Amino acid sequence: MDLEKQSCRLKEAGASLRDAELMCTECGKIISCSYSGPSPRADGNDDSTHPHIVTMVTVARLEEDIACALARLSFKQNNYELAGRYFTKAVDHHISHHGNSSEGLIVLLQELARAEGYCKNYSAAAKALSTALDISQLTHGEESEGVAYICRTLASIRLMSTKDALMSLEDGDVTTHVTISELSTEDAAEVEQLLRRAEGIMCSLLGEEHCEAIECKEDLARFYLLASRYEEAVSVQRGVVKLKKKTFGTRSREAAYSYKLLGTAYMSAGMVQESRKCLEKAMNIYSSVLGENHKETVCVMRSLDLMASFGFSDRQDPLHSRPLFRTVV
Repeated sequence: MDLEKQSCRLKEAGASLRDAELMCTECGKIISCSYSGPSPRADGNDDSTHPHIVTMVTVARLEEDIACALARLSFKQNNYELAGRYFTKAVDHHISHHGNSSEGLIVLLQELARAEGYCKNYSAAAKALSTALDISQLTHGEESEGVAYICRTLASIRLMSTKDALMSLEDGDVTTHVTISELSTEDAAEVEQLLRRAEGIMCSLLGEEHCEAIECKEDLARFYLLASRYEEAVSVQRGVVKLKKKTFGTRSREAAYSYKLLGTAYMSAGMVQESRKCLEKAMNIYSSVLGENHKETVCVMRSLDLMASFGFSDRQDPLHSRPLFRTVV
């Protein structure tokens, strides 16, 4: 389906959903005017057979479903602000019908946080995720995969809330390395705790060689890099390289990315020769797997060229002679 047809169908779907939303609203008004008995139970477990109660429950569920559908449709159309409003509406409907500790809220709150994150409303996103984390711990236990996933996402949002921070780095991106200088000591400690908790849960449940557990470790390495804790970043990322080589293969794209991140950590720590070796390994793997003209290969080659242009050698003091850029994350 081409983009124009897809866009037309999305618009048609939106119009139909808004009509349904209006009909539900009007239906709810009619019922509320014609019925003066008790309201449906907030936990959603109302067993009344009174036709008005049955209709009210049905309408309430439809309102939530329609709000969810409009939110996801808006998100697909890149209208994140509108998506956030509809997700908020869906959350409110869900709470009114099922209570504020319902398991169904977890996914809704995560989707709300995602929309708020795209709108750069990081405090609202963090609030939604914190609530989702509380509910997930209550319903799934302290050591569940769901808890680990929310911990990772919440840590990312906490970092994004500072204008100098960058945490969510897509695989293959080469970007300027920044620090989290505006993050308070307390917030930095919270981020580290969240990441360490996610890593511990995933390693315990899935084993340290599982791809999700490895990604948690790499998240921690990236955090240490952003926090200018370079020795810790190097230590963690060296372990990640070994795990990715064992899990994905020595000539895999995943291993190449880990070499690239380790090269960044070495460069930031002033260990230029080690950095060059890692970047050369990353470039060779990328070249073999993706081709010499692929953007990831080219980006690493440029980083190596920049290092060469500054004439790094073993006799130099890299901490004083390295350039101000720190690329290759």
